[in-house]
Amino acid sequence: MFNSCHLLRTTCLSALILCLVLLPYGVAQEEPALAVTVIAVTSFKHGPDSGSNLKISQEIDAAAEHLRAFFEKHYKVPVRVLKSPEQTTSSAIRTFLFDDLPYDSRRVHLLFVLSHGMAKSYPNSPANSELFIASSDTDDQQPEAGAIRGEELLSGIGHLANGTSAFLFVDTCNSAAIGSFAARLSDLATSQATLSRTMVLASSLEDQYSFNARFTEALLRVWSSPEGRCSATARDISSTLAAAMHQVDPASHATAQDVSLALRYETVRDFCVESFMTSHALLILSNASYNSAWVSFTPDDSDIGVINVPPRSVVPVLLSRSSYKIVISKNSDPGVVPDRFSEVNLDFTGDFVKVQPVTEVPSVEARDPEVLAATNQKAADLLEAWESTSRSAVLALRLTAKAAYEESLRQNEKQIADLSASLPASRQDIDKAKQQVALDSEAANRATQELAERRGSGQAIGTAAGVAGVTVTDRGVHEMTIQAARAQSKLESSVEMLNQAEVAVLSKETSLNKARVMGRKEQQALNDLSFSLVKAQIFQEREQRCSDSVKRDLSSVGSFRQAERGATLFVEGSDSLTPMTVRKVSAFLIANSAITLELEYVVAGNAKSSAEYQTIAEARLKMIHDQLLRLGIPSSKLFVRGYGLQGPARKQFRLVFSPTRG
Repeated sequence: MFNSCHLLRTTCLSALILCLVLLPYGVAQEEPALAVTVIAVTSFKHGPDSGSNLKISQEIDAAAEHLRAFFEKHYKVPVRVLKSPEQTTSSAIRTFLFDDLPYDSRRVHLLFVLSHGMAKSYPNSPANSELFIASSDTDDQQPEAGAIRGEELLSGIGHLANGTSAFLFVDTCNSAAIGSFAARLSDLATSQATLSRTMVLASSLEDQYSFNARFTEALLRVWSSPEGRCSATARDISSTLAAAMHQVDPASHATAQDVSLALRYETVRDFCVESFMTSHALLILSNASYNSAWVSFTPDDSDIGVINVPPRSVVPVLLSRSSYKIVISKNSDPGVVPDRFSEVNLDFTGDFVKVQPVTEVPSVEARDPEVLAATNQKAADLLEAWESTSRSAVLALRLTAKAAYEESLRQNEKQIADLSASLPASRQDIDKAKQQVALDSEAANRATQELAERRGSGQAIGTAAGVAGVTVTDRGVHEMTIQAARAQSKLESSVEMLNQAEVAVLSKETSLNKARVMGRKEQQALNDLSFSLVKAQIFQEREQRCSDSVKRDLSSVGSFRQAERGATLFVEGSDSLTPMTVRKVSAFLIANSAITLELEYVVAGNAKSSAEYQTIAEARLKMIHDQLLRLGIPSSKLFVRGYGLQGPARKQFRLVFSPTRG
């Protein structure tokens, strides 16, 4: 059963992330880059203690509004708060996770979840526990049947498009139970590219409750008063927030509550809790050799120090947006001049994501096409996951990888041909060696037999008073003994040559089999890469056609802007889209069946609360959504989102058209 614990407000490390998540895009963007969504369950079906549930609901509702106010004030970003009973059913939450979230065109997603939480153990399983999160229609007696699982939250994030970063903040009791599945996801199912753009923070450990919203208050205190320190590791984050929670609630030591970094953002340097408003850049170090490389920075950026880039790997490094000179060395001491082999100047004041090879040139390993292909492919995956706008750089890396795979296949085919051609001669060497062994064996046997016969002939060995030395008969035995030893030695030599010939054939056959297996793997890798290149080209062409079509057919609807994944229309100052506009949009979507529409409406002002403005926006969007459905537009092609915002009065519709993914 769910525990009636006081839940934390989930402002959590959201702002901590803003520095990095916005790094590839810059601050001054016409298209919004940040999406903040709060799922706050404020109505519960379960629980005998109605007073306790009422208090928890009030705390969650207040926390959601605190989140809204924080991002509105500091980032001028409208926050989408889903907290009504209808918006927080298990069906509604899953619809958001799997139908809405993956199609959101924003590139940075902060997702906060506030509700009751319950951990359940599954001993001897890969994920030894699971977090169950109450929805508004979850039955307390059968929570597993209707609750949202932590696995579902992670899966929903996993469907976000390339070039998108996601940060999940789970504020429930026992919320660290999500870490078991996150760890399994990290070990088994997630590439380095995905890990480098995903982070999960839980408000309490698997066996702990969350109390009095002090976690969120502590975060707000930390964010509001940065002290110049950096709390980046899981231990430092937990310690820093524990101290802040004690300042917020001096009695907090009596009720243990420890923050858990369930899934860390995989870069060389983590985020600092205190310095989330700093802008950062991403450097991807690529090592296409069989030896480690070491990279140092001038000026030294914070506590990064000297970075080891293992063989055949790529390593993401988080830096400040500045200019650097990097020294690439063969060992961990960049001051050893003979081991330096490269110095590179990097400028991150313009481009915020770069790929830098760290292989010694000219090195034999750097020319290994299979290694070069694999590392370029890894770097391309990482770059694509971070920044969807770096398509030309991603394409260049993938084309380099494709050419390297093709060269590796050519070398592999030549190796197979050479081995296949040399095997008959090697097998003939075995046959010759066997024949020689047979001859030498026969000679050795004959010499041994003759020696035995001579020794057993019964001839006496005598001397004339011991002065004459060995007799003739004795001398013959001695000579035959030497001949027999020579014959045996020749036989052993022939056997050794036979063994060597057999080992040579076995080695060639093993190499041939390995070459064939490697060839099949490389051919599959090349096929997959070629397919991805074709697919990317097709999708880019679809995006361009989508943009051209919107500009041609709908530019009269609103202000047109070409977007990364299609086109956007802005309609300013209107209470609703006119019936003519709705029919025009409907006709466009019917004529272009492979295009989807994100329809967003922001209502801002100071006369009402942001929650009231969001309600107004959602009601207006529902009317438009229903009109489009009646006009024959499938619901799978429509995604509507309403926002309320405090500030100067404005009303803005945002229509985002993009090709259907898949």
